[in-house]
This record gives sequence, structure tokens and C-alpha cells, in this order.
Amino acid sequence: MRNLRATIPTLLIGLLFAGCQYGTFEVEIQSDDLIVTHSDFLFECDLDVIVDVSQSDFVIDIGELYNGDPAKCSCMYENTTTITDLEPGIYLVNVWLDNFDELMYTKIFIIWDVMEQHPVSGPEIQYTSETSGCID
Repeated sequence: MRNLRATIPTLLIGLLFAGCQYGTFEVEIQSDDLIVTHSDFLFECDLDVIVDVSQSDFVIDIGELYNGDPAKCSCMYENTTTITDLEPGIYLVNVWLDNFDELMYTKIFIIWDVMEQHPVSGPEIQYTSETSGCID
């Protein structure tokens, strides 16, 4: 039974290509789930956040699209996307803005097979996403 946590020696190599204009990103591994939290993102009020996740081999792309009729104000958003049941392997996670047009964040991480002690290939992904809306 595999039980990996970001607090044990799991190799995480972070590459941040985005500035503070995109808010804060946190990537956490819990068992075989990957949790990506995008917070403190200042954007126009009253927009719906549509999240799409796709995988091609070991590249996971998370697209955030802010859709709707914006109000004449700005507010902070927080979005958490959980990708479940990942197999051991080396993954690259990209978070995109505006329907995969603008790269906001990228991170490389490895999930080790604790029985074999080496990465192996991964299957289709499953995910959920929750957005807070405006945070006062």
C-alpha cells in the first residue's frame, strides 16, 4: 500500500515562470492525489471559473477560464483542483489562463513507487475542481 506525503522525502522540483500577477500556487501530494491550489488571484468580480484538466503522457495541463459578465470591481479568487489516483511517474503540471493561452505556473514532480523505488508509467487522470468565487 502506497502512502506518499509531501512531508516525506518525495522529490519535488519547482520551476516558477509566473510573477505575483497570477497570485499564489501551492502543489501538494497526498497519497496518490495531487492538489493544486491557486489563491490570491485578483480578477474582475462576478465571473464563473471553468476548469479543464487534460493529460498527454506525463504532462498535466490545468486550464482556468474566467467567464461571464464582469462587474466593475476586482476581487480575490481561490481555486483548488485535485487530480486523483495518479500512478508513480515523473509529471509536469502546467496551469494556464484563458483557455490554455497564457502559462501562469509550471511544476515538475515525481511520485515514486515505494515498492519498486523507481517511477513507472501513469494512466488516465481523474479530477475535481472547486472555486471560492470572490473572497472579501
